[in-house]
Amino acid sequence: MSLPAWRAALRIARREAWRSKGRSLLIVLMVALPVFAASAAVITYRSQQLDTGERLTRVLGRADALVWDLGVGGRPVTQDPADGSDNRVSIDAWETPGLSGAGTGVPGTAAEPAPPDVRATIPAGSTVLTRASGTVAIRTAYGLTSTLLNEFDYAAPIARGVVDQTGGRAPRTADEVAVTDKLLDAGGLKIGGKVTELATGKVFTIVGTVELPDELDARQAFTMPGAVLDRAVADPQSELRTEYFVDAPPGAYRWEHVRKLNETGIVATSREAAAQDPPDSEVPYRAEAYEDTFGEFTLAVTVVVIGMALLEVVLLAGPAFAVGARRRRRDLGLVGVAGGDRRHIRTIVLADGVVLGVVAGILGTTLGAAAAWLMRDWFGETSGKRLGHFDARPTELLAVALLGLVIGVVAAWVPAFLAARENVVDSLTGRRGVRHGSKALPITGAALGAVGLGLAYHGARVAPSDAVLLTGCVLAELGLIACCPMLLGAAGRLGRFLPLTPRLALRDAARNRPRTAPAVAAVMAAIAGAVSVTAYWAGTEHDEREQYRQFARKGQVAVLLDGSGQRVDALRRAVEETLPVTGEGLVRGFGHSCPEAQQECLSVRVVVPPPNECPLYARSAPSTQQPTPAQIAAARKDPRCADPLSSHAGFGLPVGDAELVRRITGADDGRIADALRTGAVVFDKSLLHDGKVTVEISTGHAVEADPAAFETAAVPEEPPPPRTITVPGVYVDPPGDAYTTAVLGEEAARATGVAVTDLQLLYDTTEMPGEAAEQRARDAVSALGSASLSIERGYQGRPSTQILLLATATIVVALGAAGVATGLALADSRRDLATLGAVGAPPRVRRTLSAAQSWVIALIGTGLGVVVGLLPAAALRWKEAEIHESYRKSAIEHGEFMNIPDVREIPVIVPWAEMGLAVVLVPLLAAAVAALFTRSRELNRTRTG
Repeated sequence: MSLPAWRAALRIARREAWRSKGRSLLIVLMVALPVFAASAAVITYRSQQLDTGERLTRVLGRADALVWDLGVGGRPVTQDPADGSDNRVSIDAWETPGLSGAGTGVPGTAAEPAPPDVRATIPAGSTVLTRASGTVAIRTAYGLTSTLLNEFDYAAPIARGVVDQTGGRAPRTADEVAVTDKLLDAGGLKIGGKVTELATGKVFTIVGTVELPDELDARQAFTMPGAVLDRAVADPQSELRTEYFVDAPPGAYRWEHVRKLNETGIVATSREAAAQDPPDSEVPYRAEAYEDTFGEFTLAVTVVVIGMALLEVVLLAGPAFAVGARRRRRDLGLVGVAGGDRRHIRTIVLADGVVLGVVAGILGTTLGAAAAWLMRDWFGETSGKRLGHFDARPTELLAVALLGLVIGVVAAWVPAFLAARENVVDSLTGRRGVRHGSKALPITGAALGAVGLGLAYHGARVAPSDAVLLTGCVLAELGLIACCPMLLGAAGRLGRFLPLTPRLALRDAARNRPRTAPAVAAVMAAIAGAVSVTAYWAGTEHDEREQYRQFARKGQVAVLLDGSGQRVDALRRAVEETLPVTGEGLVRGFGHSCPEAQQECLSVRVVVPPPNECPLYARSAPSTQQPTPAQIAAARKDPRCADPLSSHAGFGLPVGDAELVRRITGADDGRIADALRTGAVVFDKSLLHDGKVTVEISTGHAVEADPAAFETAAVPEEPPPPRTITVPGVYVDPPGDAYTTAVLGEEAARATGVAVTDLQLLYDTTEMPGEAAEQRARDAVSALGSASLSIERGYQGRPSTQILLLATATIVVALGAAGVATGLALADSRRDLATLGAVGAPPRVRRTLSAAQSWVIALIGTGLGVVVGLLPAAALRWKEAEIHESYRKSAIEHGEFMNIPDVREIPVIVPWAEMGLAVVLVPLLAAAVAALFTRSRELNRTRTG
């Protein structure tokens, strides 16, 4: 086509768009939607990717370097040049000669190296600001909670940018503190109020609130250096970290200097090292890093999902252009009469896509940029991290705007091709003619679907290949889209069994397949994307739930006891008066620790009997000898090695009756009471052999009471060998997790010859306690010398708002697709509606017919979407399974036999509830919206025009 012809076509398209404002606006909004989303996403993504200066300001403030001891006993470490927190202990660190237990996997006799002196490495003439941090307990308005306390003068010029002041002012004395907004809300605090550090009793005045730009959800407190941590964190087991902000002379922290620090276990985040960007050959950390194949695969799947979303828009916009071309049949026919050929008619319809695509691109990009600006704070709060500068890159936005033009042209291509093939006489007389659907299309679609499924399975299971797997997913979905016209024809034949209105809707959908099939495919694509995300989320949630280990049943309150028997009654009163608890509470039995006054103690535990022991874990097997490959292969087939004994007995071996078993595990079995009269109940089959349970009594040394004293004492004599007794037992399969391996009866406990002690308080609750109640209970328990109160809230999962947003987006997109299709159907069937009115149909027929049409389109599209949407989610899960299997093989090759039975299954989880809800709810909502927005009084039209 020549340039003058295109100019004329564009003028015609512009005038037609202005004349048919409603249809034009509908197309513009449909095409602008992905442009809007893409432009907002691109700007937000770029704004979240902090540049080097912004990132270093949040970490270093205005300092040149942040330096700290990694706490690995002076062993060599490797790190990323741009970020000292991205590090790992060097691969050869544990094999270094002279280090304790090097190369043996067992404790050695050589002394551990002294930790490095970080201050001694700081160059002379530097300005230094320290930040010490440690976890402490503080008393709030509600009670007691723990927080990370930072002794850090964040208002100093060298630290500007690390912490942002949101209210009040920064602390100026050792008696003042600033807290994060999250801690202020959680503790019921306010500026000007008081908080008390529990260990020292020091009272702080809250003078301000702050936020950490990269951790908006953090619950932390800030005070001046030397305020309390040196006295509050006196326990050597507690982690106290000290970092140094250094304003050093130029050249002091280049990459070569940072690597020298790494050799002594010190890491640093340095502006100079980050600016150098050394090659991989000079960065050992990159050579040791694992390739993120799953991240790349996830990105590829995301691209496929986005591509399907764009296809959805094309499928929706295409029928709109087709309806416009059909409404202009006479005008296009006159072009043919005036001498225009098919190319001219095709160009006129394509020009509609160009004009509306350009308008949609400009509108979508503008609105997307505005939304990205307005949603900056909301996105930061949601992601827990403040965005950087507003990073709108013109070249990227231009590419996104051109996306609207591409979508418009692609959507108009098929209607332009069909309009060009229209007979001129039929166009002028208004006759539609009879069009038969392509017989090859459904066959091709079915073949594509079958090939796609085969490729997806082959690329996931037979010969793992990301490209083959993703190709299979795309082909399967395209094949199902190609089958939509055939499925509509089959659905139309079911209309004979339905009442009048749904019968008309089904037959109209089947008769006008070029209009209806793309709408059904668009609904399918929308639902499929949402189902993919939901199914993958369900799988990852299943994994997290399986890995989560509760210390008690959900809703229970536990307080660990020291076994001395003191303060038990007072602790019980403290818990019972502050929390909604029920039951006896006290659990007695055999604990893991020894009283502080003893250097020797007795341990009682249920052990696996020798016939049930896995050869790799047998007590007689040498602990330092790696098994041979043949032994490992045999162990993988040995059912005794399938699931090693769980170390879930977090509070020892309980002794009691059937009520205690019910309280601990929830099991209610008639055999429990009889078994506990003379023996034991076990919750692991490997503990039971020939109806007997083996109980081991061993002697150990209490080193944890005073480690320093124990190190200087003489080496104790070899303890006597353990002795065992056997008692009758039964296996009970608890309804959930078992939080102990076994429960002994009173008679079996006496047979051990060891006195039982108080293990813990364990209560059921009438309702889940809130955070304020938990803080009050912690305060009351802490006042009695114990701070071990815990409330089992169960697996919390991901925020429910994510699922709500996903469901909302799914419903909006699907309803939009169904609504567009219904509107086009009504616009295209005005003559049929006029005929119904002429033969006496009541006005409500129009409303009910539009509702039925929308319901049919949404139901068929949703049903197909929930099926095809499972494939991308399954692909991701299959990829995870492949990665975990590779880890298993690597562990075997390296002799890490302890990891072999610990590789979890990666099942594909089908979210039946969410899918069923979508199939029922989305079509009903689509029908309701269509009925609500359809006028019932437009029936009395003449059949002309």
